[in-house]
Amino acid sequence: MPDREEQPRGGEPRRIDWTTWGTVAGVIAGIGTLLFTAIATYYGAITTSYGVDVAKDQLDQSREDAAREDRDQASQVAAWAEGDGKGNFSVHLRNRSQDPVESIRILFWVYIEPMDRSGRAVVARFEFPYAVIGPCTDLIVEEKALLYTKKFLGRLRKIPDDTGVEVKHVQFMDRDGARWVRAPGSGLDQIDPRSPDRWLQNRPSGVKQLDGIVDGKPVFKPASGCDGERA
Repeated sequence: MPDREEQPRGGEPRRIDWTTWGTVAGVIAGIGTLLFTAIATYYGAITTSYGVDVAKDQLDQSREDAAREDRDQASQVAAWAEGDGKGNFSVHLRNRSQDPVESIRILFWVYIEPMDRSGRAVVARFEFPYAVIGPCTDLIVEEKALLYTKKFLGRLRKIPDDTGVEVKHVQFMDRDGARWVRAPGSGLDQIDPRSPDRWLQNRPSGVKQLDGIVDGKPVFKPASGCDGERA
């Protein structure tokens, strides 16, 4: 079939070069394919990035939930001292959780004298250990169970009247075997089980420390604001 002719100005016929137009069409189609691929790649990258971000957010949330659950029981354990309004005091440890806590150690000071000749306060240092405290339970160490000595293997003395007491911290192990320490003013911290005793090495300057002894068993009472034992 003869090629079609166009009549240009001047009256001379011009042949259409279909080979050239085919090449141009192929180039245009190739550009379209590349553009489509680029757009698909872009949106694929966005989708992948979104999926990674969602997965990261979910992982972060899972970690936060696990950390919150780990602290849940420990946050319900606290120690403090209180007076009865008659010059007597007692030291309390409360477990309001639904599980027992173990390996308890309470460190507290009882002020024996306002100061000695060198200007240091004189305190009896008590480190009270206890194996297990059940769920929803208060452990109470009464003042009458406390004795102290002024020198190693010296005479045991009763706590003087109208004195002060300060709980330094309590250390314990939760239901999952994690160890925690809680101190007034410093919150709740998980501690390295390989070196828990560093929290008990509390020998500050400016204070003369005597040895205190808990002579007797603690008293146990149901903890207030607790719903009972874990099912």
